[in-house]
Amino acid sequence: MTKPETALEDLLSELFDPPDLRRFLRRHLGDDVVGLLPESPENEAEVMHQAVRRLKQRGEIDGALFTALKEVFPKRVADIAEVEALMSALPSESPTTSASRKPASRARVDIEQDEVEGVGAHVKASFDKDASIRQGVVRKGGTGVILGD
Repeated sequence: MTKPETALEDLLSELFDPPDLRRFLRRHLGDDVVGLLPESPENEAEVMHQAVRRLKQRGEIDGALFTALKEVFPKRVADIAEVEALMSALPSESPTTSASRKPASRARVDIEQDEVEGVGAHVKASFDKDASIRQGVVRKGGTGVILGD
């Protein structure tokens, strides 16, 4: 029986050459994953292996990825669905970085000192609920929260 990751690597190899895979990933996931792939396109199998490895680490192997593949390759929907079913049977891993579709832009929210009361619970709830909140920052005279990467 083929490992689900190997099946995905094989599928990606059938659908893309390394430059096309980079373009697809950049379009659908942003530059973060693409920057982690090996530069040398000569070893296609290694590029596909690293792509699957990085996508899995980031929690990006999900329905959105398979939907994008189906949209780009409508004649291969059955093959893509088969690999999607194999991958969905795996226990899910927590992503090591943001699992958002596109890299988040950094935004800063400043809260005046007199508004701080009760904000701690709100910030904690936001941290628990939203993986894009990366860091809380306390400044003299107020509290700020950095959103995004």
